[in-house]
Amino acid sequence: MVMLSIGFDFVCDEAPIFGSIARRLASDGQFISGLTMGRRWATYWQDFETVSVGGDNDWSISKVESELVRIEKIYGPYLTSSLPARDRFIRKLPRDKQRRILAQSFDAVERYFDKYTPDIYFSSGIAYLYHMVTYAVASTRGIPHISISSPPSALPAFIYSVTARKDYRVADRLFEPKHTIETAHEVPLQQVEISKAADAAAPHYEKYNKKSFGRAQLQLRELILRLKSWYLDGVGRRTDDYITQHPIWYVARDIRKYLRLIQLQLHPKLFDRCIDYDQPFSLFALQVQPEASTIIHAHWHDDQTRTIENISKSIPADLLLYVKEHPSAFGNNSLRFYNKIKALHNVRLINPRIPVCSLLEKSTCIISFGGTIGWEALQLGKPSFTLGDGFYNRISGDIFCDSYEMLAQQLRRFRNSSNYSQADVERYSKCLKEGLLPGVFAPCSLAYRDMILSEDNINLVLAGIKRIIEMELPVMRR
Repeated sequence: MVMLSIGFDFVCDEAPIFGSIARRLASDGQFISGLTMGRRWATYWQDFETVSVGGDNDWSISKVESELVRIEKIYGPYLTSSLPARDRFIRKLPRDKQRRILAQSFDAVERYFDKYTPDIYFSSGIAYLYHMVTYAVASTRGIPHISISSPPSALPAFIYSVTARKDYRVADRLFEPKHTIETAHEVPLQQVEISKAADAAAPHYEKYNKKSFGRAQLQLRELILRLKSWYLDGVGRRTDDYITQHPIWYVARDIRKYLRLIQLQLHPKLFDRCIDYDQPFSLFALQVQPEASTIIHAHWHDDQTRTIENISKSIPADLLLYVKEHPSAFGNNSLRFYNKIKALHNVRLINPRIPVCSLLEKSTCIISFGGTIGWEALQLGKPSFTLGDGFYNRISGDIFCDSYEMLAQQLRRFRNSSNYSQADVERYSKCLKEGLLPGVFAPCSLAYRDMILSEDNINLVLAGIKRIIEMELPVMRR
């Protein structure tokens, strides 16, 4: 491997993986740099050259506004004005602070790329404002921006994208008519042996599953670690870190969810428990919010109650809309939220405990933001329509609907037929598996940290990153 300048995202919750890999690459002579925020994950990046992307409070309003004029001229096509609203934390801040963070994020990221000029930059899946800024800046400079995430499967593997959309790079290349990957060396990606990856990664996960402590004990341990990190390590106590929340914030969030659960249980008739499978229905699954699936990849539809209202206006009159709450989100939404949905004449609110698999099998079609439920529908041969970035949108031009008017037309057009070729679904499924790289890439939460940071798993992910570099860097930059 030739000597390169490699950049990493040291802000994300996957930063310990990037940090561990960066140390291996640095020992091989590679120049490592990255973006940070405050003291988040400082243990893993403190030996490298970094720039903080969090911003500060020194900028005047006039400076912020003049900077936003400049930013719009350069990065307007990236919908710069939408970026604060697409960040789960920034969107809740005062509007002047949102604009300041937007301006300062571009300034910091530009300074980073201009100073260290990485040949390639690695990030976790795009989920925050700084992710979208790094993608915009890297793209305008011709620097490959690699976003790594977990695949839509339970396999111990990861996948990557080179855009801000869900475009699973290798799978999409394999799916092209030529069925080849045109890399700098013009050789196809070596098909990974997932069984070997599973043997390497699974034992750590299985060992954790056998531990005796339960969810309450795990939450207590996480609280203790957060308190230590906040008060002893200084993580999150700086003005340039808007992502790290005070430890009590997480406790308050969990208490609010628990109280909502109690409130919802006092209204047993809120959800339909008996489902009439003989009645034709379309299925829409609510998403956990705020999450990238809505505020990033379907940001025009992130108000889910408004989205359901518009879908209910789009479906045929003889079709019902079954709305299924995400099991892990039950308790996040208020009673008012559910009552607003339940008031729609052609909508049925389905009990979260009812298995989604039975609903999928009996449904007429599935409408989604582009998540895994839409992919499962394709594999079952059901008409599937998306309102956002679905990695499977490319299978057919009739899957993604860019307006509710188009959705209404497509629902009637494909009422009794499929809006894609089943052969293409099977082919893309094979491409997706062939495009996987072995190794677990996931947030380093307490529950999985030992497994994720094990030597075996780091070796697997490192090998995958080296493979990505081989595929994505043009010949002239080697």
